[in-house]
Amino acid sequence: MTSLALLYAILAHRPPPFVVLDEVDAALDEANSRKSLRILKELSQKVQCIVISHMSQYQTHHHVSSMNSS
Repeated sequence: MTSLALLYAILAHRPPPFVVLDEVDAALDEANSRKSLRILKELSQKVQCIVISHMSQYQTHHHVSSMNSS
């Protein structure tokens, strides 16, 4: 969570046009995943975020294009 906090702080200070986050939540427990999701939701007001995640929490709280393989 510390590395994500640093990344989110940098993004909040100098927001780029977009950011791609790939499985950043994989090592987080459920409580920290919710915190990360809340922060990411706030950041998405300034930055276009592309988040790659298998966690359904991220898919339900953001505008998501989901690719399901059968």
